[in-house]
Amino acid sequence: VGTWAMTLKMGEYSEVFKSYSKVFTLILSVALFLLIKELLQRRSLSRGASFWTGLLSSASFGIYLVHNLLVSLLSRWFKLWPAPSVLTLLLCTLLVFVLSLVLIILLASLKPTCYIFTGQSFASACRTLNIQAILKSLKSKRAASPKPNTH
Repeated sequence: VGTWAMTLKMGEYSEVFKSYSKVFTLILSVALFLLIKELLQRRSLSRGASFWTGLLSSASFGIYLVHNLLVSLLSRWFKLWPAPSVLTLLLCTLLVFVLSLVLIILLASLKPTCYIFTGQSFASACRTLNIQAILKSLKSKRAASPKPNTH
């Protein structure tokens, strides 16, 4: 609503309320975090949801670090802003997220870059974030799944 009002007032598109460096974005982020925390606080997660929550939690710092770089690189090939459609915006957002996550998983799998891009020691990343952790999780998921009856 603030963006709409300022755009009307100024006669051109205004990002006064949407910019990453503005206080309103910080307040909105904190409110969204607290809302999700409150909604999920007393719920137990399935094994798969727990894995993805842990993975994304461990990768969030790195995703934050690299996503703007990926947006900058992708904007050389695609017209990202102003987005020609909502679908384009959503697809680009998903693409940047997936590429950021894959890049951080790869960087967390290399001992020299792990701490720089994740803020975690390599040993910690091996339990939660990197390729070794993902393979271990997939292996334990297979071992835990019921075996088909061959009678």
